[in-house]
Amino acid sequence: MLNGKLNGTKGKILVVDDEPASRSGLEVLLRRRGYEVISVGDGGSALEQYALAKPDLVVLADQDV
Repeated sequence: MLNGKLNGTKGKILVVDDEPASRSGLEVLLRRRGYEVISVGDGGSALEQYALAKPDLVVLADQDV
């Protein structure tokens, strides 16, 4: 079962990007669609939040792809 199903959201997503504007855009988009969003700006914080929050999905945003 997805973690988010317990609190009424579609699921929990961890967004990782070093650009605040990119993170913010993804946060807004995902929250509007009913997801709980945790947003961090670096890999170390991502690992900490992954262990604490146990998200259903991790999005590594990269505009260079």
